[in-house]
Amino acid sequence: MKMLKAGKESSWLHSELRIMLATNNICNFSCSYCVNARARMDKGRFISQKTLELFMHKIASLRKETYIFRIAGGEPLLYPHLDTLLDCCDKEMGGKVDAALSTNGFFLPKRQHLFNKMHNTTVGIVISTHLEQLSVDDYINILRRLDNKKNIKVKIMLPPGMLDQVRRLQEFCEANEFKYVIHALTLNGKLHPSYTEEEISFIPNKKSHSKSFFYSTTEAPEETCFFSRVDAISNTELINYTGMHCSAGFSSICMNAEEKISCCFKSPRKDFSIEELENMLSGPTLCPSNRCACPALFALPKWLNPEDAPEYIKNRQMV
Repeated sequence: MKMLKAGKESSWLHSELRIMLATNNICNFSCSYCVNARARMDKGRFISQKTLELFMHKIASLRKETYIFRIAGGEPLLYPHLDTLLDCCDKEMGGKVDAALSTNGFFLPKRQHLFNKMHNTTVGIVISTHLEQLSVDDYINILRRLDNKKNIKVKIMLPPGMLDQVRRLQEFCEANEFKYVIHALTLNGKLHPSYTEEEISFIPNKKSHSKSFFYSTTEAPEETCFFSRVDAISNTELINYTGMHCSAGFSSICMNAEEKISCCFKSPRKDFSIEELENMLSGPTLCPSNRCACPALFALPKWLNPEDAPEYIKNRQMV
């Protein structure tokens, strides 16, 4: 069975740009399960203000319908030019802006004023709690000091052996109307081997299904098949992107703290320059992998035959 098309329906209809920024590799925590531990070994790296301004000015000039920013680190609240980044998101983009920032929350009470002064853009803030680094009482104190809880989601990490602390934090979030989700730790794609049966039973076991994600096949090209977010990322028997075109590049760009850019997390990284950025943004790419390991990017359109590309790509003007 060969796929013909895949992606999110809204991404096929609208010309959007997804911008993934790992602004710095500095972090005040040293979590044992950190997914960016290797990057943090080279401490002190961050996107310079000059590079940031050149980058933001260029993508703003594209005049996309929607700009989707996903900001992470390291710990992005330690990024020295965060105010410049947020100001550009708020004032320079020509289209609608959907922005989210992932943080451990430690510095949020002192830096929340940067988000509160934004007039045109609301930034969703995801606080990942790391209870091996900061106590439940410390996290509760942080949450109590925040002004605008409606834009905050608490991602409660469940370290093995800390179920009672997680339950306390869950109860606080429910009592104070914070949005939250319980998040399990994984190693090599599997649940942490130190989890007890009680902890495993506590972990939500719901697959997120959405009719937004679909594919069609050579066997039934007119039939639309729907699949879950989990399958979209990891089930290569069902979802295989080998040989398919992807709007990554035209519709997405990534930059890390070393000022290297790429179309997606699977594509080769190159040193930032305006010329290289223009080249990556000029059109779609061939998917470099059989699966899309980028949680924020698998919604992008993918197609086998060139004539099946989204209309906004067929009609594109080169940047």
